Amino acid sequence: MERHVKVKFIRGAALFKLLTIGFSISGVLFFVAQGLGSCFGGRGYKINATYVTGIKGLLWSPLVGLGCGLLFAMCAWVFVYVGLRVFSWVRPITIAYEDLTPVPIDPPWPTPPEPPPVIRENSIAP
Repeated sequence: MERHVKVKFIRGAALFKLLTIGFSISGVLFFVAQGLGSCFGGRGYKINATYVTGIKGLLWSPLVGLGCGLLFAMCAWVFVYVGLRVFSWVRPITIAYEDLTPVPIDPPWPTPPEPPPVIRENSIAP
């Protein structure tokens, strides 16, 4: 179920977390693809004025992806944060999200009624 919330502004830490996750995951995937290319004869990465190719290039690629993702997130965060602050002066921000709380599902068949309780008499001998 999709819900909407209107907020005045988004905290800077929450925005930075969203940008860091997005840029880091996509950066790692992109640079791992480049690392695979370096295994098959691509140029690889230039670290300390030497090219890292082959298996070393593949092993360096997630680290390079995380570093670039973090750098891009820090640069983009400044502009997005300022832009959202200016936008929030004009009108509130509407955020659409999907509620993940489990919804109780009725079974497709009717539940049988509970049987009546069994009443037993005490059979104590006199």
